[in-house]
Amino acid sequence: MELQLKKEPVYLNEVIFDGQTEQGVEFDYVLPDYYPDIFKILKCSLTPGISSYSVSGSQLFIDGAVLIKILYLSDDNVNIHCVEQKYTYSKTLELTKPADKATVYITARTDYSNCRAISGRRFDVRGAVSCKVKACQPKIFETVSGADGLETKSRSLSYCGNKLTGGGQFTIREDIETGTGRGGILGILSCDASAEVTDIKIIAGKAVVKGEAKVKALYLVKIDEELRDTEVMEATVPISRIIDMDGLDDSFSCFADIKIMDCGLEVKAGDSGDNRILGCDLTVDCKVTANREESISVITDLFSTDYETDFTTAQLKVEHSPLRIQKQLSHKTELECKEGSLEEIFDCRCEFNGLSCKFNGEGGLVVTGQLVSQAVGRLSGSGSPVYLEKSEPVELSCDIGSGDENSVIEPNLQITDVSFNISGDVKVELRVSISLNGCVYRQKNITVIENVLLDSEKPKEKSTEYALKMYYAEENEEIFAVAKRYNTKPEAIMEENELEEEVLSAPCLLLIPIL
Repeated sequence: MELQLKKEPVYLNEVIFDGQTEQGVEFDYVLPDYYPDIFKILKCSLTPGISSYSVSGSQLFIDGAVLIKILYLSDDNVNIHCVEQKYTYSKTLELTKPADKATVYITARTDYSNCRAISGRRFDVRGAVSCKVKACQPKIFETVSGADGLETKSRSLSYCGNKLTGGGQFTIREDIETGTGRGGILGILSCDASAEVTDIKIIAGKAVVKGEAKVKALYLVKIDEELRDTEVMEATVPISRIIDMDGLDDSFSCFADIKIMDCGLEVKAGDSGDNRILGCDLTVDCKVTANREESISVITDLFSTDYETDFTTAQLKVEHSPLRIQKQLSHKTELECKEGSLEEIFDCRCEFNGLSCKFNGEGGLVVTGQLVSQAVGRLSGSGSPVYLEKSEPVELSCDIGSGDENSVIEPNLQITDVSFNISGDVKVELRVSISLNGCVYRQKNITVIENVLLDSEKPKEKSTEYALKMYYAEENEEIFAVAKRYNTKPEAIMEENELEEEVLSAPCLLLIPIL
């Protein structure tokens, strides 16, 4: 007997890499002749960024850059001097299988940084950065949905079907006029950038994404030959991208996510010749995900009344249509100056490292990580610059109305604003605004039939001694299970006993037709 099986595709999202990669940083720097000698190191920071990434076969290639920035004081103990260098590196990661449509998530963080002055003209920097990397690949699994000549038990499955993904990295370059005075800009002390999606449209196989990046910088300006000051610049850079996605139409729910992977600022001369312009280079990662709810019928059990039958099963993890979250969170903290009273604070900034998200089972999401808060200011009396810093564990909660231990999220957390004020003489109070975006997918494990083996050389023995049997069934017992036990057809039992439901609502005596 030739077995005719019908199969349907089930679309899955397979993780092909989930881990991290580390990179050590070693930097030996001798000051140029036009820099003053080192008196005191204020701060050494390593800011990691991702220049590009690509997938070829079963390998993921990552090009990264680390901005090394050293702030120090000379013997006048009044002016801040800034040294900046870029350290580049490349990493190759092995995926579990070749991928041609992989979606890659990369989050870079600073692990540690140490700096010491070897002499009055030389710095020695040691540190490390790391990248948390996750790569997913669409996978199609063929499951049995029909079998001619066999008795089958099936269920309807609604899930997030063929998921379309698109996007990638691109660079935006824009010159920002600062309005700095005649002395011009001497150097960049710090730079931060965040981005958000403002609109997304679907047009004939394309996703049109619009957004904006907010760039903030603290920089040194020249007052005269001996005196320096600081200024803060904030600017908005428009983002627009058209992403090709074959098969995309209005039947899909479309979500876009924008993330700044690297932000570089270069001091440029304006028309007057003064350094008043900041050339901004943003490396942007834009991802678009399109989902469509699909329903299929999958067979979960079967048998033949004529021949011995066996089948193999597979455990699948399917995703339901996602819940898009866009939450604004906030956190309050404070910094304390132990070197004396504060005269002023130039600016404050924060970083969020080691991000982790967990669902509390009550419709809430708990976000944990390490918040690093920093402030640059000036002491009262002496006028000496001071750098304040604190690292603390943070736990934030928000209500999203869904999510449990079977849910997953790829979060995009960005610090969008840091406001501050001096409290008393030595404390700085900070209020941190945090944007949390992402899609929550609820996953479910299901058992499906992968293949059926029917042995036509082993026919089943059939009894001719009687046409009916009596069977006392329990509550919630399935007719299909009874039919399989007695090697008869489920519809024959339902017809003989005038049943309308396939699951018994109460104990009863059944008459079993024997074929």
